[in-house]
Amino acid sequence: MPRSPPRAPPARGAPAARAPPPRLPDREGGAPLSARASPSALAGMPPALEARCAAQARRLLRVVALDVLGASASCAITALALLRVFYERHAYAHASPERVVPACIFLASKLEEEPRRVSDVVNATHRALYPKPEDPVVVTRARLRIDVAERDVEAIAA
Repeated sequence: MPRSPPRAPPARGAPAARAPPPRLPDREGGAPLSARASPSALAGMPPALEARCAAQARRLLRVVALDVLGASASCAITALALLRVFYERHAYAHASPERVVPACIFLASKLEEEPRRVSDVVNATHRALYPKPEDPVVVTRARLRIDVAERDVEAIAA
């Protein structure tokens, strides 16, 4: 294989001409996502309602991934990142978290190499959304709430 001719070093004192890398737009238009109104706001959703929907979606993801499925924290964090990216591009009114959260968890489990069956993720989501009173996850969460409340009462009384 023939060698290419050696390059001449740049002249002393002259800065090396280097073009900045091209900036890829986050979406059409080129402006960063944080500088734009969210799709939910563009659909007419008040900011307080959008914040409440986002909190409910994050809570559902946490309960399904960590409490019911027993996935690792890295899997839950990956699913949370996927959820955030999805809702930066879609409105809460058009894509229900009840359907988006299981998809994010399923995809995150594949990305983190902790594969889960689709049926397991769907059943875990249903179990979190519609718990039975005798469900061990519900009982454990209720006990934790009682323990925290008792600690708060003790701290106030002391």
